Amino acid sequence: RFRQTHAGELTMPTTNKKLLLLIQKHKLSSQDVADALHVTRSAVEKWRQAEGNQSHNAMPEGLLELLEIKLLVWDIDEEFNGGNTAEARPLTYLA
Repeated sequence: RFRQTHAGELTMPTTNKKLLLLIQKHKLSSQDVADALHVTRSAVEKWRQAEGNQSHNAMPEGLLELLEIKLLVWDIDEEFNGGNTAEARPLTYLA
């Protein structure tokens, strides 16, 4: 989980950065994420803020893991069904 920087320091990607990558990869809205995790859209918007931003909140690691699991199940289900389910079923079916 740790990465080494050019200066030799060990850093760990933040949950917020991972969230942004998942949002981009799966083309999710803040509301999609909020519905899947049973949190408010406002909470997700705060997780999406840059770390230096006054509105920034760290996303709890457990919620990131839950989202990753739900997206994995969704991807597997979509592939199993021939890719025809993405338009017919939103991410919230896993909520």
